[in-house]
Amino acid sequence: MGFGNIGVSINSALNKPTESPFITAAILKCAAIEERLSHVSPDSWEACRLKTSVAATMVALGVKLDASELLLRHGLAMAMPSAVSELFAAKLGGLAGINTAKVSISETEPSCAIGYIKKRGDLFIESEPIPRAIPVWFLPQSVRTPLTTNPLDSSFPDMLNAIDERLRVWLHSQLDKPSPMSRSQYSDFPAVAESDPIVLRAAMWNSPARLVIHAFRAMLYCSYAHSSNVLVNERGAAYSIDHEKLVFIDGTDDIAELFDAVRHSSKVLAACRQISQLTRGDIERSLSGIDWRIWKHEPAVFNSPGPAIDYFSTRLAAWKRYFPVEAIDLVA
Repeated sequence: MGFGNIGVSINSALNKPTESPFITAAILKCAAIEERLSHVSPDSWEACRLKTSVAATMVALGVKLDASELLLRHGLAMAMPSAVSELFAAKLGGLAGINTAKVSISETEPSCAIGYIKKRGDLFIESEPIPRAIPVWFLPQSVRTPLTTNPLDSSFPDMLNAIDERLRVWLHSQLDKPSPMSRSQYSDFPAVAESDPIVLRAAMWNSPARLVIHAFRAMLYCSYAHSSNVLVNERGAAYSIDHEKLVFIDGTDDIAELFDAVRHSSKVLAACRQISQLTRGDIERSLSGIDWRIWKHEPAVFNSPGPAIDYFSTRLAAWKRYFPVEAIDLVA
């Protein structure tokens, strides 16, 4: 489905490289390579080739992030107004088996707010707090991105040797977005749990739960699930928050490119196939009942449900072609 050349600059436009959706594809590709590397001899030609592939992926990502600075100054087109996107993704994510925060929208600032509030246009978006959970940002740096050595990961650290140190440090600073909240605001998450192996494994950049979150966002072409919008609770359940930036993209070539990059990875394919359980009906239900005033509160490519349903259904149909549903277990 083509929608022509559209440029919409709005309040919720992407303004940081850390929010760019193409980061997600690079992370999923790295996860696929990591899985393949774990099955070959460290000194083999294949291991050398895979490490070189990681380096190439990171260099390409660095170039894209650097080039995106100029583009982001002009804003990118959002598929829907930010408040609609938050409501839609939170509901649709739940239908895909992804833990999300409850989102509410109001025209007046909540007087007794207990969650995180963002003002977008003339609306207030509140995400309710997730009990006994904490953003990955507050956990050890070694779990947050593929660019740090992690004692829980036996194969990936050696791949980092193929990446220039300066590039690795710079990329890590781009991918590892600090939390806007203080640690004290997550006081119900016990400090002792920050070193719990169950929590750390769930928080790992390539854990099954985080891969499903990345896959969901890739299907929607949503902003990257960086260290501040993925939370983990003390039982090791991961949560995805902050889906207000669903970037409009014309066509589905990005999905075909993602498949080509990860098609040999059973772990990444399992995550992507979980998203394929969604249906057009799920998209319709997730966009139903949203007040028309919320649709109109910001300019976007789609300011009504019908065209938005067609757009996301087209993306989902392409996703299902490349990642057909198989018998898989849902990731909690």
